Amino acid sequence: MTTSEFAELRRRIVDAGLLKKSIQPTVISFAINLVLLLCSISIFFLSQHIGVLLLNAVFLALIYGRFGLLTHDFGHMQVCKSTKINNLLGHICGTVVGLSYPWWKDKHNAHHAHTNHDHGDPDIDLPILAYSEAQAMRKKGICRFIVKHQGWFFLPIQLLAAFSLRYSSWKYVLRKRKPTDCILDLFLSSLHSTIYLVLIFSTQTWWMGLLFIIVHQHLWSLYITSIFAPNHKGMPIIEGETVDFMREQILTARNIKPGMITDYYYGHLNYQIEHHLFPTLPRHNMRKARKIVKQFCKEQEIEYYETGVLRSYVEIFQHMHKISLCLR
Repeated sequence: MTTSEFAELRRRIVDAGLLKKSIQPTVISFAINLVLLLCSISIFFLSQHIGVLLLNAVFLALIYGRFGLLTHDFGHMQVCKSTKINNLLGHICGTVVGLSYPWWKDKHNAHHAHTNHDHGDPDIDLPILAYSEAQAMRKKGICRFIVKHQGWFFLPIQLLAAFSLRYSSWKYVLRKRKPTDCILDLFLSSLHSTIYLVLIFSTQTWWMGLLFIIVHQHLWSLYITSIFAPNHKGMPIIEGETVDFMREQILTARNIKPGMITDYYYGHLNYQIEHHLFPTLPRHNMRKARKIVKQFCKEQEIEYYETGVLRSYVEIFQHMHKISLCLR
């Protein structure tokens, strides 16, 4: 697909007014999630019953997921024209979930620049999973054993995502070259950790507090990975060959069929093809953009892949199993 063809698609999106930013939907979403967050915090002071505690862990995991999606939107400058306002709100949402906003932007921008590239996409460059045979063959020791059986380990590994993200975020903050660059990040990350731990252990017994953290972090991990895994996992891996930008974004992404509940759950990232073609496209315009992109792909005879949630996981597990066979 040539640059002129992409320019034509972009023209259609622009003419439809879909790239225009509107802060109102995001402000409403932010306000609702903030109220829900305050409700979750109040529950710690209102009850010490283990059943209520575990339900609150589920509740807060969902709230973290929603703030994570908002952080994603601000990182792509989807919300408003002002970079400063986007970044300010991105820092706030990142602090709520305890992740460095600059780290997230750098990591996620690398993913967009090198989607499903064997040597460039941080989302598929993982020590204990392999998405291509070349990656699998490079594994050593215990990592090689896990990859050899990764079809079985894939879901349990997803439960550890929050811990992996926190580790990467803190490492990014502490390794910044200039001390002045890390002061804000260090302060916000420390602020989150302090409030989180004090809130839990000042209102609960130590073992209930520990139980809450384990359940909450695992469920948050499961929620965010359930959003991101279907987007690209099991789709073609770019291993050295040259692919034009637009074709790469379309062929390496998988859309999940739209629906009111699906769109809400995924934060409209089920429109992954549209998102990767136009990262600044506001989430509330994704559904409209889908019709334009899908029609354009039909005209250009390019495969536009869309499937259901369950089918996407079947494809992911099949792919993970297939890759692991080279180690057996």
